[in-house]
Amino acid sequence: MPFGEFLEDFPSVLFVLTHVAMVGIGVWAIVRTWARSPAISKALWLYLASQPVFFAFWAELITLKMAAVTEQALIILMVVWLVLGTGRAEPHGA
Repeated sequence: MPFGEFLEDFPSVLFVLTHVAMVGIGVWAIVRTWARSPAISKALWLYLASQPVFFAFWAELITLKMAAVTEQALIILMVVWLVLGTGRAEPHGA
């Protein structure tokens, strides 16, 4: 039995609600960082975009692997954006 198989016993609605909460956290993070660092706030849109991908999975429009790969691609793009983009946009300590 693969590790994590116990999660299969939880109802799907629990996972949908988790991703709804993650969307809320993404919106909160974008709003919270906007005044301090618009560059970071803009990068966080990629995180926000990564969460609804799982709604497509729960609606049986895409596979779980497709949802996971898409989410991870958006997250890695966000990381690259944060590392490369925000370093030039704002001086250290600003």
